[in-house]
Amino acid sequence: MFVDRPARTCVVAIGDPDSDEDETADVPWLALRAGETIVWTPPSEGEQGMLLCPGGDIAQGVFVARLYSTQLSAPGNVLREFIRFGEASSGLSGVEQCAR
Repeated sequence: MFVDRPARTCVVAIGDPDSDEDETADVPWLALRAGETIVWTPPSEGEQGMLLCPGGDIAQGVFVARLYSTQLSAPGNVLREFIRFGEASSGLSGVEQCAR
């Protein structure tokens, strides 16, 4: 996957990785929030996800990231919310953190 942050688009590999893969043209990715509250989390190179294609038209596709893979695995099975920012990470414990 190629991510173009200034354009807010990405190119997604589609098809069977063991045979001839194809790629999309530039497609936008789905934002978590894009109104008064904004969450800027572009997909990472190699991040797996789904391509939603209205009416089956890949040119109208929207990439939905956030699927774990062997290259980008889950942080384990912790019982609390967990956010990792590159090399740093922060554990959030719900109401405790919100009440501060």
